[in-house]
Amino acid sequence: MTVTANPSFPPWLEWEFLQEGYEIENPNVEQPLPGDPQLVKIWRNDEYKIEAEIYGQPKSFAVDARKNDNAGKIVPASSIKGENPRGVKYELTGFISGDSEVQHQYIGGQEKESFKSTLTLHEVKITQQQNVPVERLTEWYINGISAHFILFRSTSRRINKKYSLEREVLKSKTEEFEMKGGASHSRDYAFINCDEFSFIIHTVPSQFGPEWSKNIGIEYRQEFGRIPTQEERVAISEIVSFVLGKHLLKVGYTAYDRSGIPIEKVAVNPWGDNVKHLCQSPALPPFEIDRLEPTGKIEAILPPLIKKYFELRDPLRLNEVLWRYWIGSELSLGSNIPIMANGIEILIESWFKSQNSRLKGVYLPKGEFDALTDEGFKIIDANLGDRPYKEKIMNKLKDCFKMSLTDQLKFFFEEIGLPLGTTEQKAIRCRHKMIHSSVEMGSEKIEEVVRLSFAYRCLVHRTILKILGYQGSYTDYATIGHPETSIDCPVGESANKT
Repeated sequence: MTVTANPSFPPWLEWEFLQEGYEIENPNVEQPLPGDPQLVKIWRNDEYKIEAEIYGQPKSFAVDARKNDNAGKIVPASSIKGENPRGVKYELTGFISGDSEVQHQYIGGQEKESFKSTLTLHEVKITQQQNVPVERLTEWYINGISAHFILFRSTSRRINKKYSLEREVLKSKTEEFEMKGGASHSRDYAFINCDEFSFIIHTVPSQFGPEWSKNIGIEYRQEFGRIPTQEERVAISEIVSFVLGKHLLKVGYTAYDRSGIPIEKVAVNPWGDNVKHLCQSPALPPFEIDRLEPTGKIEAILPPLIKKYFELRDPLRLNEVLWRYWIGSELSLGSNIPIMANGIEILIESWFKSQNSRLKGVYLPKGEFDALTDEGFKIIDANLGDRPYKEKIMNKLKDCFKMSLTDQLKFFFEEIGLPLGTTEQKAIRCRHKMIHSSVEMGSEKIEEVVRLSFAYRCLVHRTILKILGYQGSYTDYATIGHPETSIDCPVGESANKT
């Protein structure tokens, strides 16, 4: 599928800048150091987290002030800001951590001293151009997917080089020589056309990014309508992650001018621990999206889901629901279901508070309940007298118009029109058992817990898809063969529908 003559394509167009490391000379550091800082070195470690060190000339008898004055205090977050002689601005967000150390080196037969201090950084921002409009912006993610037939459109890359030679003394004409460049052709992107803007999801060439991860770029352009705001781009990454079945972990972005020259380059730490292991786990999308037919399925499915997600994200706290889903997906058996269940409970609470709900999560409206019980509660209040915990008892009684969690679950799924089956009911009860008692994890029970974990994952898939108005099929991961079945068919029951 891919033919590459020369892989040396411009890295600033294909990936985030910090993969190759970065150095800042004579940084402007306001925090106390044991000398004058002369160099900052920044790089990515084996987990693709940002690491950095400051080097400089130590002062005579310099002592790390933090050891004496700040012992026991929390190290405050801060920024290192400055501008180099070429007008490039930098901003390092984080703090100085760890003890400084003095190193001794022999240079030209003389002993030289230098100090080294460790930096803990969350973000590195490099601004190369000032007051230039952003025409294109690409956000970079690890923990992506292979293209397969999901990202079916083709990208051609070419490098053409010419060398000009002119000898002024001889008045010779300019000679131009063709030099060997490079070319490649790959099927690696999809174009998502939304109402106000569009964007491209594309894979990153294998020579860029950590080799243990499939890497993804999401590209926005002014010519596609507009570049979405930062909050909109976060929301897009959330719903795209859900559809792809992989939690896209942002590692930075690059903003470009009209000519493709970087204006601003930003690198951030990917979220979470053990990132390498996470990136090597398989994708579990909520529905099949990599089949040959129909080609371009993701381009047809994503736009309406994005529109509905934008509408419901804040009122239903869908971003928090998905955070619990991803965290739960990464946890071991015995702790994963309660975390994912917490996401569903957040959704239920938000649903009953929204205009979408008819029942509002109560057996009776509060006003009607108060009118019916006011006199009775006055009698109970008087009868309790000065007994301990009287106020707590009365508060519980006055709240009994609210549905129990069990009933909230029942009526929520009825309101959204999502039927539950036996397997999903077992998974919900398993959540209760994991929280309030214990789950036997012996060899005889482990298979059932695994199945119920996948069933709860499918329940999250079905619930979010239903909320977003999706009417297609979903993948039943709790059933052998992972069949595609109707969104209205409960987990484990696809065989009974054929």
